Amino acid sequence: MATCEMCGYMGELKRAIVEGSMLNVCQKCLKYGDAIEIKNPPKDIVERRLAFKSRRSFAERHRVEDENIVSGYGMKVRKAREKMGKTQEDVAKAIAERVSVIQKVESGGLEPPLKLAKKFEQYFKIDLVKKSEKIGKETIKEFNMKSSDVTIGDMIKFKKKS
Repeated sequence: MATCEMCGYMGELKRAIVEGSMLNVCQKCLKYGDAIEIKNPPKDIVERRLAFKSRRSFAERHRVEDENIVSGYGMKVRKAREKMGKTQEDVAKAIAERVSVIQKVESGGLEPPLKLAKKFEQYFKIDLVKKSEKIGKETIKEFNMKSSDVTIGDMIKFKKKS
């Protein structure tokens, strides 16, 4: 049994907002505030959400797409800009960035964040981001062998004994 937070009555309580505060009050004190009803979501919705989460495989849950900026990004951006006949100011206005950022990227002094690199890719139609798939910490490597020639031993990294 709980106690009414207004009068101290021990019995069945309801949640109510009394003068801006949420309190547990008895039926008598309920008239001083507004009763509120706490609704729980239907069980079938919760069960569907849990079922969807558990359906994904272990590999899908631990797969990480790692995106990296290619080397020589500054020269690629500069050459693409010059090929289009645009100034740094024109490019800055077109992709909503500051001119100083464009200058630093072209000089190699600033590696563009992925969001900016994708803006460059879209504007200049060049490739600046390369993707590599990972599961956990290990990168998936593509073998140049037939699938029947690949063994588990080919994929295991052995530690050398010192």
